[in-house]
Amino acid sequence: MQIIKIMLCPLIIAFALHSTLSNANAGVNFSGKLINVPCKIDNNKDIDVNFGDNVDINEIDGLKYTELLTLSIKCDENYSENLYFRVSGSAATFDKAAIRTNITNVGIKFINGKDGTPLEINKKYNYVQTGDFSLKVVPVKKSGSIPLPGKLTISAQLIVEPQ
Repeated sequence: MQIIKIMLCPLIIAFALHSTLSNANAGVNFSGKLINVPCKIDNNKDIDVNFGDNVDINEIDGLKYTELLTLSIKCDENYSENLYFRVSGSAATFDKAAIRTNITNVGIKFINGKDGTPLEINKKYNYVQTGDFSLKVVPVKKSGSIPLPGKLTISAQLIVEPQ
């Protein structure tokens, strides 16, 4: 008899919970506007930056090895909405404007080529459709660190999206 009571008890609790929860109702409404942003960065081609095979760890200072990228951002002529531009990826722990790399204490910093301001990773910036957009990218390292040598790789995305 004791075994039957133990087996029935979970069934009674489950039934009680079901009957209590089945009386709870909440309406949820969703709305939005689906759009297709007809914009392309460099005609949707991958952007490869090669700093070369002779990047000296001791000379990484946030200036040396700077590469300038001129990106073509083209939107459909009929698209007139305001846009955001952002660099998407994993930020380095020591610099909000640098993407983390596979080498500890080394990142790749993104700088607005027009005014020289660092671009924080994953932060949205207003983008005005005025033609080409220039970015500077440069290796940086954590202050006081001596990174181990090795092949440097990162992955990031440049994104243009509606506001």
